[in-house]
Amino acid sequence: MARVTREMVENSGIDLDELVELLVKNAAAELTTFY
Repeated sequence: MARVTREMVENSGIDLDELVELLVKNAAAELTTFY
């Protein structure tokens, strides 16, 4: 399932690695501001 989703995202022209990196940074920022 995850592979299909990844292929769909990549086919739509989005750089998945960049997207994941942004999500991780946002999650880290949320955690640091939360605690």
